[in-house]
Amino acid sequence: HTWRKNRARARGVESDVILPRTALWDLARRPPLTHAELARITDFGPWRRETYGEEILALLSRANPSPGA
Repeated sequence: HTWRKNRARARGVESDVILPRTALWDLARRPPLTHAELARITDFGPWRRETYGEEILALLSRANPSPGA
């Protein structure tokens, strides 16, 4: 949530432009580990994947480390 607000503030747009709530909930319900899984997230189209995909995957990876990591 903080990440989304910071990105929105930096771009001068509403938070939903950066990451719609539908995508936020989908990310929380089933966090993707790969770009292919990220492509299945609701309302997370090509522009968002290209712009924020790597950052989102890194944030999710830190928040949900894999067992043994």
